[in-house]
Amino acid sequence: MAVPVGYSTTNSGNLVFCYNNLQAALMDVNSANANAVGVTPLVQGFEPQSALFMTARQPGGIAFRAPNNVTFPQGNAIVPVGNAAIAIIGGDFGSAAARMGYTKGAGLIINAGVNGTTAITFDTTNTQANTNGFWGDTTFATINLMVLQNLSSVDGITNGNASWYVNGSATNGATLNLNTNGSYVVKPNGGTVIIADINGFNSAAANCKVLCTPVNGGVLGVAIYGS
Repeated sequence: MAVPVGYSTTNSGNLVFCYNNLQAALMDVNSANANAVGVTPLVQGFEPQSALFMTARQPGGIAFRAPNNVTFPQGNAIVPVGNAAIAIIGGDFGSAAARMGYTKGAGLIINAGVNGTTAITFDTTNTQANTNGFWGDTTFATINLMVLQNLSSVDGITNGNASWYVNGSATNGATLNLNTNGSYVVKPNGGTVIIADINGFNSAAANCKVLCTPVNGGVLGVAIYGS
């Protein structure tokens, strides 16, 4: 996997993390060779009010209280499929997380392609490893909140329409507050799973791996908050 595009910061618990699909769409339509053009990191962090504005979710915005998707005006050829450009990872849940006062925050995405079924393991002590984009803190000792969102069929990000299964890696012991055989099923079309622990669960080297298995391709977005 290529080195992901992203921006490493520290103590980013006050940020909302978004999937930015706008510049990729611009390049795809307007560039003679889109693959040769570097694009903005697909994950970006904004302070909460800016995130609501950028995604048209502020009061009066055309996506205000939309379930998970962001819908921009139609008729512009450079806007991607679904007429949208940027989406908050986790929708309203993601926008609320940044106001909860956690010290650290991070956003990341995992892209399984069109029909991929190969399991991908990301690392909560190194969010740049095995991911396709990241923003914010790259390492956590304790996780209080994890938001998992299946971005398949959302905002032109991907045309996939299948679930993701998420659980702790069997080789690394992370349980994510599940029993030994448990898995979270993250449904398509913006389906969201929230893992919350007031005391926080450990993210040290012995249990920092999270196993993500796509049923049939698509993109999984993750937002993490803790310390």
